[in-house]
Amino acid sequence: MCKKGITPNIVTYNTLINGLSKSGDIERARELFDGISGKGLAPNVVTYSTIIDAYCKSGNLTEAFRLLDEMSSKGVLPDSFVYCALVDGCCKEGNVERALSLFLEMVQKGFAFTSSFNALIGGLCKSQKVREANQLLEDMVDKHITPNHVTYTILIDYHCKAGTIKEAEDLFLEMKKRNLMPNTITYTSLLHGYGIVGRRSEMFTLFDEMVTGGVKPDGIIYGMMVDAHLKEGSMDKAARLLEIMVQFGWVPDSTVVTDIVNEDQNDAKSEKVTEDQNDANSENAGHFLKQAEIGVAHQVQNTIKFTWIPCKSIMVDIFTLMYQIPMMETEEETNESRRSSVYIWCVLW
Repeated sequence: MCKKGITPNIVTYNTLINGLSKSGDIERARELFDGISGKGLAPNVVTYSTIIDAYCKSGNLTEAFRLLDEMSSKGVLPDSFVYCALVDGCCKEGNVERALSLFLEMVQKGFAFTSSFNALIGGLCKSQKVREANQLLEDMVDKHITPNHVTYTILIDYHCKAGTIKEAEDLFLEMKKRNLMPNTITYTSLLHGYGIVGRRSEMFTLFDEMVTGGVKPDGIIYGMMVDAHLKEGSMDKAARLLEIMVQFGWVPDSTVVTDIVNEDQNDAKSEKVTEDQNDANSENAGHFLKQAEIGVAHQVQNTIKFTWIPCKSIMVDIFTLMYQIPMMETEEETNESRRSSVYIWCVLW
């Protein structure tokens, strides 16, 4: 650009700084930021808000607040985006008191929008200050600031994780009364909450409501429902859901399955098949030879070509359920269905 004699303006710099920040390269973004004045340009509110947001997301609140002071001293007034970034950053670092102080400034300056309330509500929930979070929801309504589906989803998710399902259900109903459509994340939170307390019948009802309402389940939801049906002993329903899951392109890799079975929401990368795991697959195939038909065990052995394997616990559940039920000599169709279900799981394993 410069070689062609085209002089970059502040918009160009803002675009580059934003791109570098989003890619995680804050150092290069800062180099560009510091070089703006040398080009005869001055950072504007967009420039400052972009770099401040990047520092907040990276946990460097010290530099974020230093830049806030700098922009004010240079006559660049912070907008709602800057405040929301700082509130969110403070909440993520557990500094709720400072987040509240910033929020009060926002209210005084007329910057208190739905997004800023959501940021603070989320921070309060993470800090176990649910009473204050609920009060903030009431304050939103009193100030005629309309809560959105994000507001309710944040609170529903907190209550589900805390096991206070009644409160989550009340919020879910209130949300729908306000004509706010629950999305996939909302349903995931409530389904997970039901799963934690073992209310699987409610999971099945909610899942049906979700599908009927036109909200498409994702891989995590399908995984939860497969696991719920397995725990209920409904092998056929679990196998059918798995088929649907695969048809829609959701592959139940080790990350998804392990997270669901252990009810753990920690992010993890899918496991790669190693030589040891290949040997383990071969051993498992030999084990299944004693319990199932040769063709089924052969499919297990063939799965070493896949680059993922579900955790052992769910496979044990599946095959235990399958072979706890005696084969019925006169019910060939039922037996064939059962063999097909085993085959599906084996292929994916």
